[in-house]
Amino acid sequence: MPPDRQPIVKADESEYTASTYNNPDFARRVGKALQSALGEENVLNVDPVMGGEDFGSFSLEDKIPLCIFWLGAVDPVRVEKSRREGMRLMSDF
Repeated sequence: MPPDRQPIVKADESEYTASTYNNPDFARRVGKALQSALGEENVLNVDPVMGGEDFGSFSLEDKIPLCIFWLGAVDPVRVEKSRREGMRLMSDF
């Protein structure tokens, strides 16, 4: 495409999705509650990921502690196979 026909793209730098910050103390409390309800072996800690998510806005600029977690369901046969063979159940983010 000739340069004079290419689109002009302008980004509004005032609009963005801030990262979600998991409050460590609150995340531990939530983790313990989930372990109690679901069983310790069914609750995993995972490494942080980068992703666009507006959930962090609910903390009102860190005034309200929060943490985000994923809840999944997997066929028990696949879970057992994962444990035996080391097969990953989670996708890479």
